[in-house]
Amino acid sequence: MGIELDRLLLVTIITPAYNRGSFLEETIQSVISQDYPCIEYIVLDDGSTDNTGDILKKHNGRLSWECHPNMGETRTVNKGFSMAKGEIVCVVNSDDPLLPGAVSGCVKALEQHPDALAAYPDWLEIDSDSHPLDELRLPDYNIYNMLEDFNVGLGPGTFIRKRAFDLIGYRNLSLKYTGDLDFWFRLALRGPLIHVPQVLATHRTHGDSASVAAKGARMSGELVEMVTNLYSQPDLPNGLCKMRSSVLSQAHEVASHYCGSDVRAARRHKVRAFRLNPSRFILQWLRSGVVRIAPGLGLASVKRVVLAVSLKMASLVLPRLRAPVWLFLHFQTYLSETLSGRTERAGSPAADHKFIFVSHALPPSWSGQSVVIGRLLRDADPAGYCLVHSDDYGVQGNPDFIPTLPGKYCQVPRKPLNDLLNRPTDRRKWLSLMRAAFSRGWDIARIATSERASILVAATGNVIDLPAAYLASRLLHIPFFPYLFDDYQSQWQEPILHSFANTFASLMFLNSKAIIVPNEFLAQIMCSRYKDARVLTIHNPCESDEPDGPGTACTDSAVIYTGAIYHVNFGAFRNLITALDVLGLPDLKLHLYTAQPEDYLKAEGICGSRVEYHAHVPPREVARVQGRAAILYVPFSFDPALLPIIKTSAPGKLGDYLASGRPILVNAPSDSFVAWYMTKHRCGLVVDTEDPEELARAIGRLIRDPDLVSSLTANARRRVLLDFAPAQARKRFLEEVLAQ
Repeated sequence: MGIELDRLLLVTIITPAYNRGSFLEETIQSVISQDYPCIEYIVLDDGSTDNTGDILKKHNGRLSWECHPNMGETRTVNKGFSMAKGEIVCVVNSDDPLLPGAVSGCVKALEQHPDALAAYPDWLEIDSDSHPLDELRLPDYNIYNMLEDFNVGLGPGTFIRKRAFDLIGYRNLSLKYTGDLDFWFRLALRGPLIHVPQVLATHRTHGDSASVAAKGARMSGELVEMVTNLYSQPDLPNGLCKMRSSVLSQAHEVASHYCGSDVRAARRHKVRAFRLNPSRFILQWLRSGVVRIAPGLGLASVKRVVLAVSLKMASLVLPRLRAPVWLFLHFQTYLSETLSGRTERAGSPAADHKFIFVSHALPPSWSGQSVVIGRLLRDADPAGYCLVHSDDYGVQGNPDFIPTLPGKYCQVPRKPLNDLLNRPTDRRKWLSLMRAAFSRGWDIARIATSERASILVAATGNVIDLPAAYLASRLLHIPFFPYLFDDYQSQWQEPILHSFANTFASLMFLNSKAIIVPNEFLAQIMCSRYKDARVLTIHNPCESDEPDGPGTACTDSAVIYTGAIYHVNFGAFRNLITALDVLGLPDLKLHLYTAQPEDYLKAEGICGSRVEYHAHVPPREVARVQGRAAILYVPFSFDPALLPIIKTSAPGKLGDYLASGRPILVNAPSDSFVAWYMTKHRCGLVVDTEDPEELARAIGRLIRDPDLVSSLTANARRRVLLDFAPAQARKRFLEEVLAQ
């Protein structure tokens, strides 16, 4: 495969070297052997006294190098930045070799994301003999999760656009030990960072590495100075400004661990951390205390007892607490609104009809959950609800795609799940999740109080949101409605998340006003698990109250699928592609309208001459696309491990499919909701086996039998009016919630 050199971006790699001759040769070889041909390699010898100079001379012509008197790593790196001619720059330390494909992998990521300022890979920790010690899988970093606990693994193999230096400058020369961390914070503040989920770089641990103890008081002072400088910058996002006390508290907490034998300095940092954010400090202290106490106890019992007691104490004590002074000052908004506003809330007509809706996805996000919420609240009074979300995707939206709702949006940044699970033991992971739920619960409670909301609704999609919203409802003594777009317990496959969800589930669902679910199968499961709970079924509404006209035999040779494609769909798509080959109709193809990248789908075997890829289309255009189909396809996997999820899945697109006037083909297990619904109401043709030949026969029937198509589409239109009409869903949801 030829490479067109004139189209490749020039990449500059900078290696600062100081007395690392024993490792430098390996690092140089790792760079010059990369498969990317447009590399400018600069090695800067910072006054080494070992054989570094001899090694560099061996590579004359293959790299550029200079030797200067010792001036420290920060100044050396900054010098390299100023010398770089490339559009992309990377610093590779003299003892941290790159792995094959590092340059090409990160450059490709930057080309695919032109707004990103940097791309970073996962990396391998190695010893002095280059033997692997540990593999670090990094989260998707942004400025919020980076500042929350300073646990930032950026560095090895991070490629930066040179234009980023015009925005943030070089490394801060006044910071000896935290200059790189400060640089990453400032970079993330000004633009996105792209995670390349491949191990492409290394970080070496050896005896000459600088120890934490050696950094001493200067390190602790730099941590606080770094955060103070960051918050002195203009035009900070509102979400970041709200985190100021919490971030400074975390900085002082981390700084206290670098004070060494200076006990008084460590104590001063801890006191400052406590004053800045008492709740965060106490939660960390409690977490560390439980970790020390719990090893001798049964973990399952400890988790349930601690959680139940904590929630009960919080709901009884905190809303009435006026002392000590520090708690009142820290929660003055919460306390004043809660204590002085209770009578007003009870007698205020507006308050009686206002609710908080917490969801990980909201309009203008394109996800199915976002579309459903948008349809439910489309005609609701904007003054009657407030939306709580995590992602900073803005609220202007794209009216041609998914319009933004007119109600108020409140962002509460949330730490990524990978960060919460980046702990050495399951016990600490579990406690990290619980801490995040408590912290988020406080934030939701403060928003509900300031908005005079008297009802809380929280949707699935994130393992933290439901427990956090439930905690907020207990703190404020207001009704709680969990909205389960999926089975909350079954959707989490990782054992620690499954355990966390199960622990909270009985507390939340048995103490809710009603559990809202999108289909009869999930309603039945909830009723069997929680016999005293009230369950309300609201099918995911379609776009319009009026279904399309009668279905007719379509001459278009298209099997169409619209929407997201995940692991629960892969097997059924592969079945369909094989079935199309078996059928032998040369013009019949599978058309995918999805936001998932083409390469992602091809990697899962969803490819071939029978497959056409299209961009995701807005809900307003979905009906037009679906109306061109010979067949609309609903796929679900037959993998037994996925059956608990598939059994209760209710695709957001199902109502739109039924309203389209086109025949629907379902390939799903017989005991799934979709297969049951289509069979029961005879509104779609169901193939409940993995057999491609059986699927091919079903496709042939839908193409050649107009009477069958007419019957199926007529039944589908009736089901839209009975189960999926948006006006009906909106009315039922709002009446149920606002009746409280």
